Amino acid sequence: MMELNFTDLLVALPEIFLMSMIVIILLYESLNKNAKQSMLYTLSLIALFGTAVLGLFQYNYDVTEGVIASNFFWYGEIIYNPLITLIKVFMVLIVAFGLVYGYSRLNENDIANAEYYVLVLLSTLGMLVLVAAGSVLTVYVGLELMSLPMYGLVALNRRSNKGSEAAMKYFVMGAMSSGILLFGMALLYGATGSLQIIDIREVIAGGMTDSQSRLILFSAVFLIVGTVFKLGGAPFHSWVPDVYEGAPAPVAMYIGAAPKIAAFMMGVIILLGGLLEFADKWQPFVIAIAIISFVIGNLVALKQENIRRMLGYSAVSHAGFILLGLLIADTSYDALGAGLFYAITYAMTTTAAFGFLLSVKINGKEIQAIDDLKGFAKKHAWYGILMAAVMLSMGGIPFFVGFYAKFVVLRAAFEAGYLYTVIIALLMSVIGLYYYLRVIKVMFFDEEVTGKELTIEANGMSQVFFNINTILLVVLGLSPSLLLMFLN
Repeated sequence: MMELNFTDLLVALPEIFLMSMIVIILLYESLNKNAKQSMLYTLSLIALFGTAVLGLFQYNYDVTEGVIASNFFWYGEIIYNPLITLIKVFMVLIVAFGLVYGYSRLNENDIANAEYYVLVLLSTLGMLVLVAAGSVLTVYVGLELMSLPMYGLVALNRRSNKGSEAAMKYFVMGAMSSGILLFGMALLYGATGSLQIIDIREVIAGGMTDSQSRLILFSAVFLIVGTVFKLGGAPFHSWVPDVYEGAPAPVAMYIGAAPKIAAFMMGVIILLGGLLEFADKWQPFVIAIAIISFVIGNLVALKQENIRRMLGYSAVSHAGFILLGLLIADTSYDALGAGLFYAITYAMTTTAAFGFLLSVKINGKEIQAIDDLKGFAKKHAWYGILMAAVMLSMGGIPFFVGFYAKFVVLRAAFEAGYLYTVIIALLMSVIGLYYYLRVIKVMFFDEEVTGKELTIEANGMSQVFFNINTILLVVLGLSPSLLLMFLN
C-alpha cells in the first residue's frame, strides 16, 4: 500500500476540479442573491467539460509516471487505470448532454435554481468516486454521494404532487437498499477481515471455512440486492416508473442515464473484483433477477399509455441486459467490454429519448401520453425520423447501436453457456418491440388530433446536441468498434 503523495492528487485531478467548480458555483450563488440561471448553467457546463478534458488528458498521458502499474492510490481506496478514466469521461459527457437538453425547461418545472445544478454535479462527483472505488468503503461513500442528491432532485418541484410522491418512494426504498447494501458489506468484512477489494479476493482465494463461506454467500445476496436497486431491475424496480413519470423531465433523464453506468461498475467492483471466487454461488441469483426484469419490464411496458412510464418499464427490461452483461463479465475481458458497451450506449439512448421529450410540446405543455404524438412527423419530419431512430435503437433493430449492444451481450452469454437466459431475453425483446414501434406508428401514420398543436420548442444548442446524440446511435451501430476499441 502506498503513502499519500503528489501522485495521489494527480490521479484524482478530475474529481478535484469538479469539486472546486461546485464550491465556485455555491459561492457565486451565495454572493449573488439574484444569481442568473445562465451563469449557473455555464459554470456547470465548464465543470463537466473541464472534467472530461482532464479525464482525456489522463487517458492519453500516464500522470503516475509508471506507478500506474500498481493501480491502487489513496491508501488503496482509489483505482486508477485508463479504462476507468474513460468511463468517467463518458459519464460526465452524458450528464453534460442532459444539462443542455434540460436548460430551457427548468423554469417550467420550477427548478431553475442553483440547487439543481449543485445536486447534479455532486451526484456526478459521486459517480466518479464510485467507479474508481478500490474498497467497499469507497463504494459506499461514492454510492451515497451519487444517490442522496438524486433524492433531492426528484423532490425539487415542490408544486408537483406526483413529484413529491415519487421522491418519498424513491427515498424510502433507496434508504432501505442502502441499509441492505451496508449490511452485506459488514458481513463481508466479518468474513474476510478487510474492506479492500483486492484483499477480500485474496482471502477468499486462500480458502474459507464453512462458516465463512456461508457468511460470504449471505453478504453476496445483500450486495446484489443493493446493486440491482440502483440499476432499477425487477423485483426492486417499483420506484422506477414513478420517478420517470413524477420527477421533472430533466431529472428523470439524469437518473435514467449515467447512474446506470456507475451501478454497473459497482457490480463489477464488488462481485467480480471481490467475490469472483464465489461466482458459481451468486450467478444463479443474478440470472433469476435478469429474467424477471426481462419479463416484467417488457410485459408491463406494453400496457403503458404514458410515454415516460413506458420508458420507465423499458428501463427495467434494459436493466436485465445490463445484469446479463455483469454476469458474463467474468468470462473474459472482451465480455466485460460488451457489458460496458451496453451500459454506455443505453445511457446515450435514454438521454436522446428524453432530449426529444424535452424539445417537443403539445399546446405549449409537456408530452404526457404516447397518443399526444399523433401526426407529429407530418409537420416535423426530421425530428420524427430522429425519434424513430432512438426507438429503433432501444428496440434492438439493425443497424442501430441498440442492436449491436444486445448482440454482443447475448453472444457472450450464449458462449458462456446461458442458453435458456438468451432465449428468454430474445423472446422478451421481440415482444418489447411493440411499444417502441407503437411510438413510431403514432408519429408517422396516425392523424393529428384536431385542436392539438405539436411544436418543437428547444434552443439551437439543444437541437444540435440532439442531432449529434441521435446520429451517434447510428454511427456506433454501423461501426461499434469506434467505442469497443476503447473498452476491450
